[in-house]
Amino acid sequence: MLNTCFATTQDYHTIAYYSHLVPVAIAFLLVIFVLVQSKRSLLSQIFAWFTGLFCLWLIGDVIIWTNNDYHLVTALWAPLDYINVLFYLFAAYFFAVIVRGDDIPNWQKAIILIISLPAWWITITGQSILAFNQPVCEALNNTFLTQYKLGVEIAVLAYIMLFGFFKAIAGDKTKRKQIALVGLALVLFLTIF
Repeated sequence: MLNTCFATTQDYHTIAYYSHLVPVAIAFLLVIFVLVQSKRSLLSQIFAWFTGLFCLWLIGDVIIWTNNDYHLVTALWAPLDYINVLFYLFAAYFFAVIVRGDDIPNWQKAIILIISLPAWWITITGQSILAFNQPVCEALNNTFLTQYKLGVEIAVLAYIMLFGFFKAIAGDKTKRKQIALVGLALVLFLTIF
């Protein structure tokens, strides 16, 4: 049997390595710097989780783009949507802690956990991928999970914009600037997905 993954991935190897592994290396160095400089504060730990999930997604994605093993592509494709959901939720958590200047209440952490559960359940039960299309070397995602992921992404972006807007209005000039800068950076960063 002809492995079509090799034919479809060989054109993307070089660009995929640069577009994925360079950001992973930079993010890793940034996390180490932040953790060392902040003496492992809550904010730096949340940032490390947020960045770590982003790096995990990038590594899984680059392996999918550059590998020609059907089984490995399928195995790594399956959890990427769940990692993406977690990545967005940690972005919201990170932003909330920056804006508040303190940790969020436990009931808000419970909401974040509850929001992640449907994606987690679909992933661990093996339902995140419905089939694998060998001629184009792509998995066919669970439609509900794809739409759920998109809904979480939109909700997180809306949360960052609305929460940031209302907190910026209530804050002083310095706080407004900080909220606007971090909020804008997060929104721009997250919209690339």
